[in-house]
Amino acid sequence: SSGINAEWPLRPGSNQRIEKLRYDGTELVTNVGVAAMAREDARKIDEERSNKDRREKLEAECKASMERFEEITKRWDSAHVLKVPQALQDMMTNQRELINSMIAEKEKSTDCDSALIPLL
Repeated sequence: SSGINAEWPLRPGSNQRIEKLRYDGTELVTNVGVAAMAREDARKIDEERSNKDRREKLEAECKASMERFEEITKRWDSAHVLKVPQALQDMMTNQRELINSMIAEKEKSTDCDSALIPLL
């Protein structure tokens, strides 16, 4: 049987060098894999943190919007007692401004969220 040893005689210590190269190569591949897993873990942690921050922001916006909506609704209830047309007109103008500002905030929030979606 003509093997590698018959064609290329090994020098003394060659087996040790080959084993060392094999060990070093395995260690290098292992280190690359560990580094890739560490990067993926860090990415997941950042993603979870971003999702948590986004969720908290949305919850705060929702709470603020509900409070503003309740304020607007309460003002409509007080409109029924107004007898002076100018006071009613002023109240309606104020309501319209509140509603428009709330809509503008929602549109701004939606634009912000839309810009973030491709980043996910």
